[in-house]
Amino acid sequence: MPYDDLGKEWSPAVGIVLSLHHLDQTWAIDMLVRLSQRARRQIHEVAATIADTGVVPDPDAAAAAGSVSGNNAGSGDQSGWR
Repeated sequence: MPYDDLGKEWSPAVGIVLSLHHLDQTWAIDMLVRLSQRARRQIHEVAATIADTGVVPDPDAAAAAGSVSGNNAGSGDQSGWR
């Protein structure tokens, strides 16, 4: 999938993953897909969280904290999920 075809929501998130994890575009997109699956969240939600926070969240930490479905941003939740 060409980077230009990702859409406005995905592009910033892919760029952040590329930068933080030193991956190429294909691996960065794959990482977003896997994060989405593991966190049981829509990929556009994962991409929006990454774009808004600049952090690639840990889905295991979010699930352990019980914050995967809640909005805990700014309340001490360090998982990065909003």
